[in-house]
Amino acid sequence: MRAYETEQRRRLLHLLQSERERDYTAEELAHSLADICSVSTVYRLLARLTEEGAVRRMPSPDGRHSCYRYVQGHECKEHLHLKCTCCGKMIHMNHDQTDAVLDAVQRGTHFRVDREETVLLGLCDRCMSQKTD
Repeated sequence: MRAYETEQRRRLLHLLQSERERDYTAEELAHSLADICSVSTVYRLLARLTEEGAVRRMPSPDGRHSCYRYVQGHECKEHLHLKCTCCGKMIHMNHDQTDAVLDAVQRGTHFRVDREETVLLGLCDRCMSQKTD
């Protein structure tokens, strides 16, 4: 069954799709959409979009909030992600890199990492070079 298309849903999806590599908090999205919907509407839409697989929900680097990113059409469940804690850029590791990292972790620790829920935090090249300048 196709989801009911409202102006709020269309605008939220457009905002998320405009910067696919950026994570947003619900509060940031609600602020951007304050002219057409409330914070509770944004949360309700995000929950529905997450359930439909169009949006991915992840913890923020500080662990205090959830972040949301548009992922429909991308196989984000099969590889790891690298997230820059400075600029928020998200890098999708390829499958071979993901398998190599996860195999090394499992061999070394006898621990199986959940690839769908794992995001590795650090600094991207651009932010790293700006910090050393």
